[in-house]
Amino acid sequence: MIFRVYDNHNQPVDDITKAYKLTTTEGIHSVLCRVRRSVNSAMQHLAWLAVGTTAFLTLGWLIKHRLKQREESQNAYKDLINNIITLLENQYEDHLHDPEVKPWLAITHIRDMLIPSQDRKRLKNLWEQAVKQISQHESRIRAESQLIHGEEYEVWRWIQPRSSSPSPTRKKRTESPHSSNEETYVYTPPDVGLTECLKLRNFFDPHGIADDDEIDLVVDSIQNLCATVKRIEHIGINSIFVYLKFSSKEAAAQGFHLLNNWKYHGREIIAKYLRLERYHAHFPEARESSSTNN
Repeated sequence: MIFRVYDNHNQPVDDITKAYKLTTTEGIHSVLCRVRRSVNSAMQHLAWLAVGTTAFLTLGWLIKHRLKQREESQNAYKDLINNIITLLENQYEDHLHDPEVKPWLAITHIRDMLIPSQDRKRLKNLWEQAVKQISQHESRIRAESQLIHGEEYEVWRWIQPRSSSPSPTRKKRTESPHSSNEETYVYTPPDVGLTECLKLRNFFDPHGIADDDEIDLVVDSIQNLCATVKRIEHIGINSIFVYLKFSSKEAAAQGFHLLNNWKYHGREIIAKYLRLERYHAHFPEARESSSTNN
C-alpha cells in the first residue's frame, strides 16, 4: 500500500517532520465490512439470476401455452369441418332414399345444429373459418341460394356421392338397417363427449372381407391406444365399421381425441359419436356390459 504525505498547505512533501496528513489510493476496510460488501455483491448477482430465470421460464410457458391453444383450435376446426361434411353426406343419402327430403341444408341451419347457441359468439371465428374453407376449397360441396318458407337462404349441397362397396357376406359384419342418421353432430367441449359411444371408419378395406386375425389386430390396436382411458366397456364390429362403448361421456371424449384422425396402416381413422340407443340396436348384449365390468 502506498501513502502520500502532505503539509498543512496541501502540498506533497518528503520530510516526514512536515507531515500534516496522509492519503492512500486504496481504502482500508475492516474484515466485517469486506464480508458485508462481498455478501451484498453476491446477493445482487443472485437476484439478477433469479429475475432472468423467471423471465425465461415465463416465456417458455407462454410459448407452450400458445402452441397448445393453437393445436386445440386446429383440432376443433378439423372436427367442425368433418361434421359439416358428414352432415351434408347424410342429407344427400336421405334424399336418395326419400325424394321429399331436400338434398341441401341451409348454412345457418347447419351452424345451429353443430354449435349450441351459448357458444356461437365464442366460436364465431371458428365457424367463419370453416365456412371460408368449404366455400373456397371443398369441391364436393356447392353453395347456392334456395327459397325456404318464402325467404332466400344460402345453402350447401353435397354433389359427390359416396362410393358404393360390396356387402360383406360375414354375418357378424352385416350392415344394420339403422345405419342412416345414427350419428350425432353437435359441437361440444373436448373434455365431455356427446354420448358414451363411438363409430369408427376406415379400419377395414371396404372392397374386401376381413378375417378373424385382422379383426383381432384392430381390437388389440384400439385397446393399446386407449389403455389410459377409463374404460372401454364393449367393442363391436358391424360391416366395415368398429363400434366402441365407453364407461362415461368423459371417457368417450378421450377415446375420440385419441382415435379420430389416427393413422392406422396408412389409413386415417374417422370417429363419430353414436347415440346409445343406436349402439344397443346393433349390439343388444352391450346393455349388460356396464354391470359385467363393475
